[in-house]
Amino acid sequence: MEGYFDDPERTGVDRIADPPAPGEKEGKVWMYSGDEAEMDSDGYISITGRIKDLIIRGGENIHPLGVENCLFQHPLIQEVSVVGVPDEKLGEAVAAFIVPCRGVCTEDGVGGKDLLGTTSGAKDILTRKSVREWVAGNLSSHLAPKYVFWTDEYPKTASGKIQKFKLRDMAKDMLAAGSSS
Repeated sequence: MEGYFDDPERTGVDRIADPPAPGEKEGKVWMYSGDEAEMDSDGYISITGRIKDLIIRGGENIHPLGVENCLFQHPLIQEVSVVGVPDEKLGEAVAAFIVPCRGVCTEDGVGGKDLLGTTSGAKDILTRKSVREWVAGNLSSHLAPKYVFWTDEYPKTASGKIQKFKLRDMAKDMLAAGSSS
């Protein structure tokens, strides 16, 4: 990539040149994509997340994908997205936005709608406490979400990717308004 169209400032941030090796005019140019990746023993690279999505809680790095994968295994959870939100004591806290499975109701009465759009037949109830206990029991207690928000849908891009920055903003607004979680 030569650069961002009509944006030399951003190009200068994301394209970084190494110093030239002896006898060379220019160094290698690296493109910082913001992706987090890992390489396996065969040299294959897998994208594991975005660096800006990393949650730094009390100096420890928490990968949202790990918490999301754990919560996806919960039998009452259909969808989940995990983000970091500001925390006065630890820097950031884990927040989970959860879409309950069809027929499951939350402790606040969210979700649980059947095909007719009613909640009358909901038998299973999903609680914030049960979400935290699930993560603590399957991963570790420090990874359990401090905040759990119920939702029916996520803000998404045109291609269907969840816009985590909007979830962070929503969480900040809800916490500022005193919404308990």
